[in-house]
Amino acid sequence: EHLLFMGTKTHPSENAYQQYLSSHNGHSNAWTAMTSTNYYFDVSPDALKGALDRFSGFFSEPLFNEDCTEREIKAVDSEHKKNLQNDVWRFYQLEKHLSKPGHPYGKFGTGNYESLWSVPKEAGRDPRRQLIEWWEKEYCARRMKLTVAGKEDVDTLEKWVREKFENAPVRTEGKPEVGRDGVRVVFDESPYG
Repeated sequence: EHLLFMGTKTHPSENAYQQYLSSHNGHSNAWTAMTSTNYYFDVSPDALKGALDRFSGFFSEPLFNEDCTEREIKAVDSEHKKNLQNDVWRFYQLEKHLSKPGHPYGKFGTGNYESLWSVPKEAGRDPRRQLIEWWEKEYCARRMKLTVAGKEDVDTLEKWVREKFENAPVRTEGKPEVGRDGVRVVFDESPYG
């Protein structure tokens, strides 16, 4: 998820987003769960429109700079290694391991240098190209939710959102399955049998 923060066509500098937020008393972060990736930021009220401009580019025109890809994979690997010593994470891995063989819940989910870089390279695949192909398949407006809070009235905030996010791709393929309750269906059956 953090690779998106590393430049867009409109704001190609690797640190443009973070620098803008920092210079306007803001910060950002992102995290990935099993069913979603969450991005968030806060910024001084007068800088919201500029922050939205930079943020929206992640969902329509990310660069995925080649020199950033391996570096970010190393950061993922570092986080994975740190988690190996975390008891809560260990229990989570045990729970996944005890799931029904072959069920998607039991798959390795965090990634490390070997799974994200070495194995693809050894198989003759370009990890950056795979990342771009995955982004092109998975990131689309119909799968996204956005919440914006600012000092402006709702009509102004909506106008900004429509302007800034109008280029988020609208893909018809790969639409997530949604159950009767409106919640995304993650697994067709229980991971435990």
